[in-house]
Amino acid sequence: MRKIRFIYILLLISFAISCDNIIDINFPTAEKQIVVNSFISNDTNIFVNLSYTKDVKDAKDYFISDAEVKLSWADTSIYLNYLDTGLYMANIKPFANQSYQLEVTKNDTVLTAETQIPDTLSINVDVKLNTGYSQYLQQEYSDVDITIHDNPNRENYYEIIFPTDSWHEDNIDFFLGGNIDMAYSNDPILLAEGYTGNFSFQKIMISDKNFDKSNVILHLKPCVNSVKHVLDDTTIYTTDFFLVVRSVSEDYYKYVKSIEQYYDNITYGGIAQTFVNKTVGVYSNINKGYGIFAGFSQKIMHEQIKEVVINKK
Repeated sequence: MRKIRFIYILLLISFAISCDNIIDINFPTAEKQIVVNSFISNDTNIFVNLSYTKDVKDAKDYFISDAEVKLSWADTSIYLNYLDTGLYMANIKPFANQSYQLEVTKNDTVLTAETQIPDTLSINVDVKLNTGYSQYLQQEYSDVDITIHDNPNRENYYEIIFPTDSWHEDNIDFFLGGNIDMAYSNDPILLAEGYTGNFSFQKIMISDKNFDKSNVILHLKPCVNSVKHVLDDTTIYTTDFFLVVRSVSEDYYKYVKSIEQYYDNITYGGIAQTFVNKTVGVYSNINKGYGIFAGFSQKIMHEQIKEVVINKK
């Protein structure tokens, strides 16, 4: 019996020691490929970022500063100017409902891509701030109804963004009084896109394949924190609510959804990250390279309420 216990202890010690072994994995060095990243909108100047791919263990960024970047549409072509850190710019705003072609030339390599900027959105937004308190989320929530007037003659894709820290609009930086870090919704369209009833988010992607290409109303209950300002005789509670709704191209939709699927396949446990067996590729529409060239049009709204409470002396 003592012999069996001794062997058992030895096995436990051996197992514990084996768990501390460090395995040095030598990743193969891959040939560097050009990566293009550009989202164009009808209310913003055009920017294109160019860089090279890098190895898993490489923390350095490899920006490209000597490429030729050309943008074409209809019977017009322009060349973008280089700024810094791989960023190229054209001081023009593209048009909605227009297709654009991108051509990047670096030495003997020519990369191409094409996208379109959808028509400007036709939406209505009804916001009721601080309508209730969620015991589950331990936060106040607001009721938001977003009515999208969908174009029945084509496939449409949309993005809903709740900025969490700040938002830049018309050369003005808005700093939010609180964060929207959780929402509740049982909307069937959002559930069909893979969003659960309670979810953390900054952006939501939907397509009209989950409704009948007519007017649709999305119901959400985002949590919005108020900011408290205490004065001598009053306390002011300020609630800022920002909402961005975009009509996006199909390439934009596929790219963002593939990014979501990629992160959904990573399990976070403390500091470590464990990759599951399923491999998820990130969508790209860059011919002879990697990255994304996609367009969108958007509407931005901001609502604010203030509640003044007289302090008791």
